[in-house]
Amino acid sequence: QNGYVLNADEQSLFDYVLSLAGHGTSPEVGIHGAASDRETVHAAEWIAEHTRKLNKEQRALKWNALEQILRGYGCTFEQRKGNSLVIRRGNLVSFTGRRNSGDEMDAAGVARIRADLELDEAHGVDSTCFYYNASVVPAFINKYRQLLRRLAAY
Repeated sequence: QNGYVLNADEQSLFDYVLSLAGHGTSPEVGIHGAASDRETVHAAEWIAEHTRKLNKEQRALKWNALEQILRGYGCTFEQRKGNSLVIRRGNLVSFTGRRNSGDEMDAAGVARIRADLELDEAHGVDSTCFYYNASVVPAFINKYRQLLRRLAAY
């Protein structure tokens, strides 16, 4: 809701929550204050370490850069008759006109291709992941993030 996403695999999150529930998250040595204070500080540090800001920026790209990014996500390209290009990612398909490597795809075109191929924020691939090769938001986090967003609307 605040524009951040938890970036931890399911097992790490499970282990941490069990450790937190069992009051086993913070060492006793060298830390002053109540145990609950130490646990709160440790939890805040863990959350800060395992979250990142969501990035929803859309930007134009040269076609060769976009093609390289898409290939990194397992996309294939098929030239059709005329000026048609089909981009596939598994069962997902996006259509565009054929491009030369130096041509620029505008931000709206990149956003449309990303949405068609489920390489968008709604599917755990925010712009930090897509443009800068950061790790994709784990599927279970994205699933519950969408659920919590819906519940927060009520």
